[in-house]
Amino acid sequence: MISTQFDVELIDQKDLVNPLPLANLMYQIYSKDIGLPTEGVEYFLRELSQNDEGIGIQFTFIRQNHSLIGYGRLEYRTEAHNDQTYASLEVGISSPYPRSIVFEVIIASILKNLPGAIQRIKISLLDTDQLVEYLQQKTDTEPIFTNYLNVCELEATIEQVDEEIRQVGQQVSSHLDHQIEIYINEQYPKTDPDLARLMGIIWNANIGINTKMEPEKFPVSRLLGRYNWIRDHNFDLIAVIARDALNNANIGFSEIFIHQKNTLVAKQSLTGVNPIYRGLGFGYLLKLRLLKYLKNQTEVHYWTTFNAAKNPAVQRINQKLGFHPYRKYKVFEYHIEQLRSYFNSQ
Repeated sequence: MISTQFDVELIDQKDLVNPLPLANLMYQIYSKDIGLPTEGVEYFLRELSQNDEGIGIQFTFIRQNHSLIGYGRLEYRTEAHNDQTYASLEVGISSPYPRSIVFEVIIASILKNLPGAIQRIKISLLDTDQLVEYLQQKTDTEPIFTNYLNVCELEATIEQVDEEIRQVGQQVSSHLDHQIEIYINEQYPKTDPDLARLMGIIWNANIGINTKMEPEKFPVSRLLGRYNWIRDHNFDLIAVIARDALNNANIGFSEIFIHQKNTLVAKQSLTGVNPIYRGLGFGYLLKLRLLKYLKNQTEVHYWTTFNAAKNPAVQRINQKLGFHPYRKYKVFEYHIEQLRSYFNSQ
C-alpha cells in the first residue's frame, strides 16, 4: 500500500538550485500525456533555468522518501499593467500515487502561501485524468471550456497544397490587394509597432474566449521579449504575415515553432487576422502558406495546435487543413474563496 505521508516544499522558480528532478518528472508526464516526439529533458531544464520578466512562477513540490512524486506550477502576472488577480495552475503527479490526495495537498499548500493579489485560478487537465471527475464531484462545478490539442500529419501532397493556395489566393485577391511574406528567425519583424498592436489584439481576443483575464498591453518591448524567449529556448520561428498593399498595414499573421532537437514536430503559435479584414479567407490562406513551407523546407511530420471549443471559426480552418482532435483538455476556473471552502483551507 502506498503511503500518503508527504513532504511539501514551496519555492519560486528563480530560487531553484537543482531543477533536474523536476525536469525529469515534467518530461515523463508530458511524454506520457502527449504521446508525440518531444524535445527531451534538456528543454525542460532550460525552461526552468530562465525567468521571464513580468511573470511569477511558484512551485509546490510533493516528495515521499526524498523522491519528487508531484508538483504544482502556479503562474501569475507581476507587472502592474497586467491582470495580477489571475493565475494558472499546472499539476503533475507520478502515476503510482493517489492523484486526488496529492492534488489536495498541492491545493492546500498553495492556498496557505498564495503570492501576490491572486483572486482566481485556472486549472487545465487532460479529459481522461481522473482528477476531472474528482473536481466535478468535489466542487459541484463543470469546466468553463474545453481545449483541444489537434494534430495534422501533413498527408496532403505539395501539388494539392499549391492548388488550394491558388484557389484561396484568387478568392482573397478579389477582395483586397495584398502581399504575403515568410519570415524565418532573425528576419522576423520583432520591432514593428504595427505587428505588436495586431498581436495585442489577437492575444486579448484569445484571452476573452478562454478566460476572464483583463486585456493586457502588448508594446514593442513585449514583442521583442517574446521573440528572444523563443530563440533562447532553441526554437526556430517561422512566421507568415499578410499586409494590405494599399494601406501598408498588417492584415494578419500565423506562426509556428520547431525545436532544433525535435524537428519532426511543428507547434502552432498565434494565428490571427485584424478584425477589419476578417471574413475574407486570410486565416486559412496564412496557414496554407505555412503548410507549404513545412512540406517544402522541413522534415516535420506532425503539426500541432491548440484551440478552444468556443472558437468554431478556427476549428473549421483546422479541419480543412487536415487537423484532427488528438487530446482534449478540460479547464476549470475557481475563485480563491471557492477553493478555500471546497478544500477546508481557511
